[in-house]
Formats: sequence, structure tokens, C-alpha cells
Amino acid sequence: MKTSYPFYPWMPKPLGALVLLALFVPLFFSGGTYLSNVNEMAGSMATLTEDFQFLSLCASIDMSMMFPFMLPYLQTRNVKHVYLCGFALLTLLNGLCAVVQSLPVLTVCCFLTGFVRVALVLNTTFVLAPYLLGIQTLDMFLYEPRTPQEAWQNDHARTLLMSVLYAYILCIVQLSNYVAARVAYDYAWLYTYLLAMGMTLAAMLVVLLTFCHAPTHKCRRPWHLLPEALSLSAAMAGLCYMLVYGKTYDWFDTPSMRTALATTLLCAGLYLWLATGRAPLLSLGIFRHRYTWYATGIFLLLMLVNSSTLFVTTYLKLSTAASNLHSAAVSCWAIPGCLVGLALAAVCVQRGLHFRYIFAAGFLLMLCANLYMYFHYQPTGLRSHTVLPTLLHYAGMLMLYSVTCAFAMKHLPVRHFAT
Repeated sequence: MKTSYPFYPWMPKPLGALVLLALFVPLFFSGGTYLSNVNEMAGSMATLTEDFQFLSLCASIDMSMMFPFMLPYLQTRNVKHVYLCGFALLTLLNGLCAVVQSLPVLTVCCFLTGFVRVALVLNTTFVLAPYLLGIQTLDMFLYEPRTPQEAWQNDHARTLLMSVLYAYILCIVQLSNYVAARVAYDYAWLYTYLLAMGMTLAAMLVVLLTFCHAPTHKCRRPWHLLPEALSLSAAMAGLCYMLVYGKTYDWFDTPSMRTALATTLLCAGLYLWLATGRAPLLSLGIFRHRYTWYATGIFLLLMLVNSSTLFVTTYLKLSTAASNLHSAAVSCWAIPGCLVGLALAAVCVQRGLHFRYIFAAGFLLMLCANLYMYFHYQPTGLRSHTVLPTLLHYAGMLMLYSVTCAFAMKHLPVRHFAT
């Protein structure tokens, strides 16, 4: 394969790397219906805040449904065609979310948005590393390492790559939150979707001008997993609907809640029945490995600790009377926090520090952020009091998020990586 792939030969390598990095940006501005502050959107559209919470969860559900199809997709994809089709679909979905207020239609849009976003993120990630660093990341998911030294090198490369990727994505997400809130505040919430549509159209133009044509590889596509993915997605969506709207609709006192319960039970039963086949959607053999349990426990603990970001939001609302725009501006301090966390994680990995010390350092930073907020809380406060805890919180979170994934893959057979 030419070293300029997937670009034309005239494309300078630094410019090609910038193009690939820029293609991440439209993906995280296209988040279904959750493009800006929930309170701003709900107040502008006269809808329930729960609508946006539920639709955001729907997008997350189908983001996870992409990974069982990851390896066949990466082996058969045509990079240029995936970008063109994916960005065109995101443009259409953003347009629909801007004009439609029907919850079932928006739910389908969010499902598709989450699936397409992850497909495009994987498309970019597995092109960027070989193009920029010469690391064949796809081989790490296809072939077992031949020697212990090669296994150690793969673990080392995965840890560094995941740290950089997580930091970059988190920075884009924080920037997109601020830009979306700014546009909604200065103009109207509808313009956030128009901005996302403009970005996706610009990305399509860049791909058309710079990416070369490449043959499509043939590989067996796992279409038999599609019914399992659909049934599991529907079951999880029904469960999320009950958890989000339960208190609002007095639990099972409304037909929609009873319908959600029936959908959850039927689709969960259908998924379990289909999963008894030869090749289930999710392989439970991954739970035979102890590092999987360790990483799952760390992620659950991180989710609990990460909820402390609500302390900063509550402080801004109660003690400083900050608007939605001010809250989004304070969250921009997460970007330097992510960069600090990336630097710390990279130093720890390069020095061969044990995972337990990296985990301890990450949780310690998040603990310091919570303690700082605890001792600085007062009825009349300053927005500057939230800067340091935001920095510390995101620095620790970045260290934990990036390293935990690599830790879970430690001594794990490659057949379980996508799971």
C-alpha cells in the first residue's frame, strides 16, 4: 500500500494528518438531539428535560452496538466511501432532529446517529495510526502476539494511543458543548443543528478533494448478528425509558410506561433466545479473565466519582447565579485538564509505572477536586472557584478512562478485544 494512502500522492503528510484529525470534529458536534445545554434546549422547545436525557441514552446505546461488527467492518470498508456515506447520513439526521419533535422519530434518529458516529470514529482511528505512526493497529485486533516482547509492545502502544485519542476526543466534546451553547444563546437552538450540518458537508467536500479511490475488500459480513443487535438495543431503550420517565409519569400509571416494560421483557427474551446460537453478539467468555472484572469495577467506580461534576454545576447555579453560557464557559477549563492528564499518563506509561499507581493517581486528583469544592462552598461564591476543581477532575478522569481500557485488554485473547 502506498505511504500516501488514503490520500492522493500530492498530499503532504503533515497536511494529511491535520485533515484526519479535523474529521473527528464534525462527529462530536453531531450528537443527535443533545447538541447543547439541556436546560437551554428544553426551555427553547417547551419540552421535558427527560426527553433529551432519554434521547442521549439512545445514542449511547447504539454507539456500543457498533463494536460487535467492528472487525468485519474494518476489514471490508472503503475509507472514502464510508466517509461520504456517513457524513451524508449525519447531515440528514441533523436536519431531521432540527425540524422534528416526534419522540419515536427522534429516537430512531439518535440510534442511527450513535451507530454512524462510532463507525466514522473507527474509520478515522484505524487510518490515522498507520498513516502517521506506521503502527498497524488493526493487526493488534486480528493476530495473537508471537512473543512476550511483542505482547508487551502492543500493550504499550495501545496505552499511549488510547490516552492520546481519549484526550483529543474529550477536548472536542468540551469545545462542542461551549460552541453549541454559545450559538443557542446568541441566535437560536436551531442554529446548532445548522452548524453541525455545515461541518458535515464541509467534511464531505474535503474527503472528495483529498482522498484517493481504493478497492473494497471482500470479507464475510456478520448479518446474522443484526437481529440480536436490534433486540438488545430495543430492550435497553425500553429500560432507559422506564428509568428516565418513571418519576415523571408516576411509573406504571401510564400506557407508555407499560408499553416500555413489555418491550423490554419481550426484546430481552428474544435476545437471550437468539444469543444461544453458534456466534452470539456478545461473547460471555470475556468474563473468564480477571482483568475484565478489575476494569469493569474501576469503570463503575469512575462513573460514581464522575457524578461529582454535578457539584460544580450546582455551585454555579446556586452560589454564582451563572447562566447556561457561563456554565459552558467554565467547562472549557476541562480542555487544559485533559492535556495535563494526558501528560501525566504518558509519563507514567513511558516510565513503566504499574497500573495500580496510575489508577491511584487518577482517583487522588478527582478526590482533590471534590475536597476543594467542599471547602470553598459558600452562599455567594465566584466562578473562579470552579476552575481548579474542573482542571483536577478532568486530569484524573482522563488518566483513568484511557488507561483502564488498555488494562482490560491485558492478557486478553484478541478474539475478545471488540467485545
